[in-house]
Amino acid sequence: MNHQAPSPAGGLFDAIARSWRLPSAAARACVSADGRTVALARADGALSLLPLEDPEPAESRLHISADDGRATIRMRRHAPAPLIGTAPLSAAPLALAARGDGGFLAGCSDGSLLAVAADGSATPLATTLPGAVAALARAPSGRMTACAAGTDLFFLPDE
Repeated sequence: MNHQAPSPAGGLFDAIARSWRLPSAAARACVSADGRTVALARADGALSLLPLEDPEPAESRLHISADDGRATIRMRRHAPAPLIGTAPLSAAPLALAARGDGGFLAGCSDGSLLAVAADGSATPLATTLPGAVAALARAPSGRMTACAAGTDLFFLPDE
């Protein structure tokens, strides 16, 4: 008869993954240019910023049993870093693009553009588009961002 011991509390997902509950549904996601932060544009017009760096990676919690050599991953000692949330910045989900400084460019439903830092602080940019910002994309060169608003497309130099 093959009998397996019950799995430890939590299971593999809880041992290696991190999870958060958002205040409202995520509509769009964008990873920062430096790869340290994920921005989630939420259905309520706000942003949630999540750190990608794991202060307790699975590799640091790997334990090899001296008895039988079996490797296991210990559970986390601390909760993951809390998400950083903003107040609603737009009436609709924001369009997002990564900025070279580790932050994000956010396009609002009123045509305004915001520079959002990794700490969640938002600064309005001087440029306002003539309609709701539907999409943003940053050029690989980092010198220009394409902005779609309605049927119009704009190329804006980085500010």
